[in-house]
Amino acid sequence: MIDPEHDLPIKQQAEMLDISRSTVYYEPRPVSAEDLWLMRHIDELHLNYSFAGRKFYNSVRPHSSLGALTPDQVYFSRLPESMAA
Repeated sequence: MIDPEHDLPIKQQAEMLDISRSTVYYEPRPVSAEDLWLMRHIDELHLNYSFAGRKFYNSVRPHSSLGALTPDQVYFSRLPESMAA
């Protein structure tokens, strides 16, 4: 694609290919084994307990910044009654 040894400068080669010059120099770093392990376990938790995230954090768990109310309680208490149902 881009040939650093070519007579045409890299800038012009990138312009001709309609790509950013930064992509020419980008070299992806390998993902560490620890990161892969962590990502796999986060995925497993999400797949096994996908129902728990929103329910726990928005309707079960009270927040001190909300006066010990849950986010759902605060949000739905501000809606007109016709919309909350």
